[in-house]
Amino acid sequence: MYEPARASRVLEGNALSFQTVMAKVAPTLEGHMQHMSARDAKNGFGRLIDLARAAPVSIDKYGRPVVIVLSVEEYERLSAQSEKNGTNA
Repeated sequence: MYEPARASRVLEGNALSFQTVMAKVAPTLEGHMQHMSARDAKNGFGRLIDLARAAPVSIDKYGRPVVIVLSVEEYERLSAQSEKNGTNA
């Protein structure tokens, strides 16, 4: 069972926050980011992976973005940039 509080503890210090990712990714992809409903992401997981390898994908629930899926390379680039700027999430 998914527990948001536990997920936050697990990710704390090991991942960039949603706000950090959006602040760094959204300006460069304004109007270009792919969006996918949570249902479509679940039913087409392979397609989601393919899209995310090319560019970050916003997963939406009820029309609102809830997560961003991005490639390992993009994550590492953002992590390195964040560390370089001293702005770890």
